[in-house]
Formats: sequence, C-alpha cells, structure tokens
Amino acid sequence: MRVSTLQRIALYLLFFSINFEIWDPLNTNGSFSISKLTGFFYFLTLVGDLTFFLSISKIKKYIFPLVFFFFLLSVINFININSVSSQFVDFSILQNIILFILLINHERKEPGVLENGMLSFALGSLFVALFFQFGIGVGYDYGRVTVFGDNQNSIGIKECISIVVLLLIIFRNNLLLNRLRYLLLFGLPVMLLLMAQTGSRTAFISFSLMFFVGLLLMKTKRGYYKIPIFFIGIIVAYFLWKYLASSDILLQRLKSTRQTHDLGGRDRVWDEVIPFVKENLVFGKGESGYTSYMTDITGAFYSPHNVILEVLCYTGLVGLFFYMLFLYRVFKISLRKYHTDGSLMQLLLLIPILGLLLSGQLLAVKIGYVIFAFCVSRKFSIKNDKRKFKKNDNVAKLSSV
Repeated sequence: MRVSTLQRIALYLLFFSINFEIWDPLNTNGSFSISKLTGFFYFLTLVGDLTFFLSISKIKKYIFPLVFFFFLLSVINFININSVSSQFVDFSILQNIILFILLINHERKEPGVLENGMLSFALGSLFVALFFQFGIGVGYDYGRVTVFGDNQNSIGIKECISIVVLLLIIFRNNLLLNRLRYLLLFGLPVMLLLMAQTGSRTAFISFSLMFFVGLLLMKTKRGYYKIPIFFIGIIVAYFLWKYLASSDILLQRLKSTRQTHDLGGRDRVWDEVIPFVKENLVFGKGESGYTSYMTDITGAFYSPHNVILEVLCYTGLVGLFFYMLFLYRVFKISLRKYHTDGSLMQLLLLIPILGLLLSGQLLAVKIGYVIFAFCVSRKFSIKNDKRKFKKNDNVAKLSSV
C-alpha cells in the first residue's frame, strides 16, 4: 500500500472517530479513546514526511495569530500558577493547533481529501444516530439523550454539522459520487431525531440558520431557479419543524429560553465571570488564575460557556485580539471561496462554530479545528481555480488568433 493511501485512510478514520471522542471501551478514565488511537495512527503515517506536513510557509497569516495566542496563554498560566492549578501548557489546545497545520498541508498535498474527510465525519455521526436508534450506549441526563457518555450539546452540534454536510454532498455532488449517495437520505431522519433528543438549543438554532442561509446563498446556473428552490425549501422547513417538534425535551428547552430567558445556568456563571474579567481586562489571569478564582467563589470549576469571555478571562484584550484576528481571517477566506465558485460548505460550517463561540466551548474542541482547517485549505483550491482560468483564457486567445 502506498504511503499516501495509508495517510488518506488514517485521516478518514480520524474524522470518523471524532464522533466517539468520549467513548472509552477499556474504562481507562480518559487515558484511552477511539479518537486518541486514530489520531496517533494518523500522526504515525505522516512521520516520514513531517517537514512538509508541519510547514507553515503557505499559511503564516492563519497560524501566527493562533501561535501568539497560545504563547501568551502559556506565559500567563505560568505567572499565575497556584495550588489549585499548576499546569501552564494546555496540551489539548496545542494538539489541536498541530492537527490544524497537518490537515491543511494534507489538503495542499492531496486536493479534496478534507471534503472526503468531512463525508467520513458525517458517516460517523450517522453511525452514532443508528446506535441511538438501536439503544446501544444510550443514556439519559434530565431527559436529554447521551450516547457513549458524550455531552449532549456536543452530540447535537456534530449531528447538526453532519446533516448539512450530507445534504450538500448529496445534492451538489462535488465529490462526484454515483447515485447510491441518495441512500444516505434515509439516515437523515434518525440523525435529526437524535439532534432533537439531545435537547441542544445551540444545535437546533445552528441547523435552522444553516438551512435558511444555505437556501439564500445557493447559486444556480439560472437566477430564476432560486425562486422555486426557495419555496420548496420553506415547505421542507415546515415539515422539519413538525418532525423536530415531536421531541418534548427540545420544545421544553426552547420554550424556557423564550418565556423565562433560561440559559441553562450560563447567566449565573457569567455573573461570576464578568467581575473577574473587569479586574484583569488587559492580560487576564490564565486558566490557572481563572480555575483558582472559580474554585474559591463556587467551590468547583465552571466553564464560562462563552469563548469570548473565556479568552478574556485567560488572556484579556491582548489575547482576544489575536484570537479574533484568526477567526476573522478564517471567515474571510471562506467568504472569498464562496464568491469564487459558489462553494457553500465552508461558510455554513462556520454557523455552528459561531454557536459554540457564543454559548459553548471551542478552544480545545477538535471538530472546531477540523472545520477551521477545512475553511483555510480552500485558499489552495482558489489558487487552482485561478490557474485553470488563466490557462483557459490563454487557450481562448490563441484559438482566436
């Protein structure tokens, strides 16, 4: 087997296994998981060509803000080491930054591999939904479904992302699959049901926005095609809502948000966090300082469930500048790709990222860095498109002489 083929298979396995990050079949208390195993296997396949895969020469503008943020975080963590928190290097963030670099360069080496990887990720989510359907690994926490012990919001977001990925792959067919791809449509109802049963409001809102933004931004060969497509989309959305409304837990959580402004305890955490931010506005106090503060105030560690607040707590306005610069550049290249050839996937995938940014966790979330890598890697396809355009233009000029 060729090395490049092995690398590709390892990447697909890694993407598939992201859906099983928490699953620890050997009961090692987090020391082992399927996702860690596939990640290690993927890295091993790249060892012979690490110089290429760790190169940042083509992506400096995206890497430098992340590296500056991570360096600043590590320094501030070290300065604020205490008896409650003594770790100053966040290895989860570091591993994800390295993965981000590896994936982009893999796309540079083998164009299209990350979109195929996203299909593999979506198939992993379909498998999770099938496990839910057959009651394998299923549990309940206050009426909300969990599978293999994973967080409900995490499951909901992954299902939300995967449903949209499958819809785009099926109907736009950029991967040039045969007609058997339509069989994937039969898995969507189960995935939708699992997303609803997790009770994740972030996932539901993200999916709704992805659906309608996709309808509005979809480019067609003829402009007037958009009108019937839009109305068909509205009808589909109505039936989707009726289907999702069958989940009592999702409806209950949505109603509590509208009627009583219930944010799942986030507002109470934010009340404790905001004074801490004000006191350490410029440089923050690192994860170490924040952990100590929250333990003193509440007796336990609570995440801010808002990445902007989290970054402010850890690295203040300085760190927030670098992190937001990174996000801005990711969004900019995604928008540029859409304007170049009408590609929607990278833009739509940033919607659940925005949901995690405002009401979840993102700094050490693997699927977030996978999506960032997918978005940034689009810059190479833009360059390829321009080369093809110039080549075709030159041929046209020669033929007219």
